[in-house]
Amino acid sequence: MGEDKGKSPSTYDHSVKEIRFFDRKLVFKQPKFHRISVDLVIFISKLKGIKRKSKVIDLGAGFGFLSITVAKIYGCRVYAIERDPLLYNLLEYNITVNGLTEKIVPIKGDIRAIESLIEKAYFDICLINPPFYKGPSGNIARTEDDTKLHHFIKASSYAVRDGGYVNIFFIPNRLYELFIELNRNNIHPFYLSLLYPKIGKRPKRVIVVSRKNVKGLLEFDEPFFINTDKSYTYQTIETLKGLSSRL
Repeated sequence: MGEDKGKSPSTYDHSVKEIRFFDRKLVFKQPKFHRISVDLVIFISKLKGIKRKSKVIDLGAGFGFLSITVAKIYGCRVYAIERDPLLYNLLEYNITVNGLTEKIVPIKGDIRAIESLIEKAYFDICLINPPFYKGPSGNIARTEDDTKLHHFIKASSYAVRDGGYVNIFFIPNRLYELFIELNRNNIHPFYLSLLYPKIGKRPKRVIVVSRKNVKGLLEFDEPFFINTDKSYTYQTIETLKGLSSRL
């Protein structure tokens, strides 16, 4: 997932492809410009705080990969907010085809107007996979345009109750900015995991889990290496198998 700068929407391929994932247990229609990645699967394996009775909100749900996989694994109720018309239509389709219409509530709307979409402090868990890179760009799934990191963090603070968990998938070179925004919104990190493309490379992704109005020490997970020179690492293979077995 590289950085895309300065492209207009017309330069992105908006074609859609249906795939089967997790040993064909889940079905997704996904656009070519925003596809499932193995590092996002690893994010799901490291989520904190979710239980069967948890009320979960996914901010910027895209075509629903996070929402659907979490609802399937945990059996919890997920509210999935997405504003992009193409991604929202795919989200609705993917919810239906995976038999989750009673578990996932799709909400078409803008997280910058979160107050008009949901009840304050209603949720136990928030999932955030925001655009990583600075805009402008036509690819709103990967590049910030009018919606910035601080909008996602502010929305998460509005959405979750005191003691609620905020699970964030992001990039390491913006950690300082992320921690500032979390602090401004009384959300306090307690867990951090760095994901490396392979041994000898710098980390490319980071998972940060925080709690609203709950302070504590920051725990660092062991490094996670995704690839060898020829294939996935044992860590990655076992993570994929473990999640598939829970579906």
